[in-house]
Amino acid sequence: MTPKHPSRPDLHEIFNPGCSRGCNQEDRNKKTYEDVCLSAKSVIDGEDVRCVGEWARRKIFRLWYYFELFANGMKNKWNSLNYIEICSGPGRCIFRDSGREADGTSLAILQHPSFDYIKNAIFIDNNPSIINTLNARIDSLGKHNKACAILGDYQDQEQLRSILSSIEGQGLNLVLIDSTDCSVPFSTIQLIKEALKKADLIINVALYTDVRRNIRTAIIDPEPHKELLEKYGSFLGDSNYLFSEEVKSIAHSGEIKNANNPLTNLFLDKYKEQLCSIGYTQCNSQEKVGEYYRLVYASSDKLGLHFWKEALKPDIDQMKLL
Repeated sequence: MTPKHPSRPDLHEIFNPGCSRGCNQEDRNKKTYEDVCLSAKSVIDGEDVRCVGEWARRKIFRLWYYFELFANGMKNKWNSLNYIEICSGPGRCIFRDSGREADGTSLAILQHPSFDYIKNAIFIDNNPSIINTLNARIDSLGKHNKACAILGDYQDQEQLRSILSSIEGQGLNLVLIDSTDCSVPFSTIQLIKEALKKADLIINVALYTDVRRNIRTAIIDPEPHKELLEKYGSFLGDSNYLFSEEVKSIAHSGEIKNANNPLTNLFLDKYKEQLCSIGYTQCNSQEKVGEYYRLVYASSDKLGLHFWKEALKPDIDQMKLL
C-alpha cells in the first residue's frame, strides 16, 4: 500500500526585503559567493541564504514527496533508515525573481513529519561557512542528536569514504546528490554504493545548464576543451564515450539548440546505462526541472521506483496557484 501524500510541503516561505530580485548573471556573480547571497540574510534567523531560481521549488517538492513515501513505506522493513545529502547548501534559500525565502532541501527534510523515522542524517558540503550555518540551524531545530553537517568534497574519495563509514548497520539509505554541474565523478557513485551497501539515489543532473550548453562545441573542437571533456568523461565513468563515432557524427551534423536534442539525450541515456551496470537497474529521469536539470532516480529495487513514480504524480504547477 502506498502511503498517503501530505497535502503540500510547508517550506516556511516569507518575503525577504534584502533580496534585489531579478538579478542577471553578471549581478549575481557580484552579489553571491558560491551562490550564497552576500547582501541578504535570512529574515527568520539572520543566517546565510542561497540564491536560487524559482524552478528549485520543484526539486524540493519532489524530494519532499519521495521522502514521505520512502520513510513511511520502509520504516518497518529495515533496522535503520538514513538520509545523506551531498552539496547540501546552508538550509535556507531565496528565489531570486520573487524575493521569497524558503527552506532548501536540507531543512525541508529535517522538518518533514516523517523525519522521526530517520536514524542518521548527514549533510555534506565543501564550504566551511555553509557547514557552520547549517549546523547552527540543525541545533536550533533540536535535531543535533541524529543530524549533522560535515565538511566534505565529492571529488575526495577517501574523505567521503571516511564520512560514510560513520553510518553503521544494514540500513536503507537515501542519498541526494545536488551538484550544480556535471562534475560528480562516477567513481563517487560507485563509492557510495560500495560504502553504504543499500542506497537509493536522487541525482540532480545539470543536463541543460551544463551539458547542452557546452558538449557540442567541446566534441567538435576538443583540443581547447580538454578539461571539459575530462569532466564529462569522469561524470559518465567512460572517458572514451564522447569520442565514439556515434557521438561525433551527431555533434558534427549541425547546431542543436532545443532542450531535447540527441546529444543531451545520448548523454543521459549513457549515464543511466552506467548506473544500471553497477546494479541500479531501476532508473528514471522523467522529472525535468525547467530548462535546467533532470532529476535522475536510481535504485536496485522495484518498490523504490514505484515510490518515485508516485512522487511524480502531484501537480506542482497547480499547487503554486493555491
